Amino acid sequence: MSKKQKPKEIDQKKKRQQEVILGGALFLIGLLLLISFISYLLNWRADFSTLGSLTDRSVVSKNLLNKLGAYVSHFFMYKGVGLAAFLFCYLFGISGYKLFFRARPEGFLSIWSWGLAHLLWLSVSLGYFWVESPILSGIIGYEMNAFLTAYIGRIGLLGVLIFILLCFIVIELEWTPERFQLWLEKVRKQKNAQQDEQIEKVPETSLDFDLKNTKTPDTKTQDEIIQNPTSIPKKSFTIQPPKEESNEPSLTMEIKTIEEEDTVDAKLAKKLVEKQGFFDPTLELSNYRRPNLDLLKDYGDSGITINQEELEINKNKIVETLNNYKIGIANIKATIGPTVTLYEIVPEAGIRISKIKNLEDDIALSLSALGIRIIAPIPGKGTIGIEVPNQKPSTVSMRSVISASKFQNAEM
Repeated sequence: MSKKQKPKEIDQKKKRQQEVILGGALFLIGLLLLISFISYLLNWRADFSTLGSLTDRSVVSKNLLNKLGAYVSHFFMYKGVGLAAFLFCYLFGISGYKLFFRARPEGFLSIWSWGLAHLLWLSVSLGYFWVESPILSGIIGYEMNAFLTAYIGRIGLLGVLIFILLCFIVIELEWTPERFQLWLEKVRKQKNAQQDEQIEKVPETSLDFDLKNTKTPDTKTQDEIIQNPTSIPKKSFTIQPPKEESNEPSLTMEIKTIEEEDTVDAKLAKKLVEKQGFFDPTLELSNYRRPNLDLLKDYGDSGITINQEELEINKNKIVETLNNYKIGIANIKATIGPTVTLYEIVPEAGIRISKIKNLEDDIALSLSALGIRIIAPIPGKGTIGIEVPNQKPSTVSMRSVISASKFQNAEM
């Protein structure tokens, strides 16, 4: 019998070893995902341009887990479920904990099914309340929100979200109206008990009388008063006025008037100019020579290079991003600068400018740019400007600015 039991014990040991290793790996994955997600929220704009160069070692991401962390976080959060992706950290972590410490491992299916249900509900809810920030809900939450809104409307979707939340509370927390009433009664009892304790702590005032010092009235005088009420002894009371407080010396305030300044004769300035003449501040600098432009470094002919392919790509991405939010464009124009290109757009009638202004981060994300600037509206024009940094900016030297005719012929 002992020989037959040994192989079973060996299998149980191996199974336990596998559970410990798998549990540690799942817990580590959850921890690394948490670090990666938090770092992605802080650096997603800067790391967006590094997602396409995963195999290039020279490109470095600002994510704490470098390019792999930025890519995985972008997949789970932007292309996935947004902030609800943090629930994956909990699911991996609790699964690893249960396997590592063997704490009821039979509940894995229930944990993951409820976790995924919460994940989808949270993603759709974030997409419902923050439509103009798709990174909060991810593409899945945004698209599900748009799909459901197209069929049942925003009010219907809100009702569905509230009903699902009620299901979570009733099924998971086993909440009922009766339990809620019992909880309210417990809260009231605790408040009443605290009030009673405070009342008991209040010190009682002593109402003891000194019986020794109290004099008993004479019975004879009482009978005389009853028979002859005019024989009541009269007592005179003198009301003393309150003692006057000591008169303290009152503060004395010294009043001082400002002496008027002597007026200067208005003709005195003219007399001084006639005697001494005007002062020329350039007399001491008559031999001064301005520095020559040769002191500055010459970078050669650094003209603006036009990249037609880059302009067309940026134009298509801007139009596509605005169309995703149902913003139509009537006209678009590009003004190329040395470091920045200004795209002037004319929105269709009925579109509010604030709606385009709020899409600054989304447009920057679609253009893979570190940062853009939206000028809404451009002063003196009926257009909206979107400044996008050029991929290959030209050098603007100090010499080229100073030697320009506008600078040399300026009146200032």
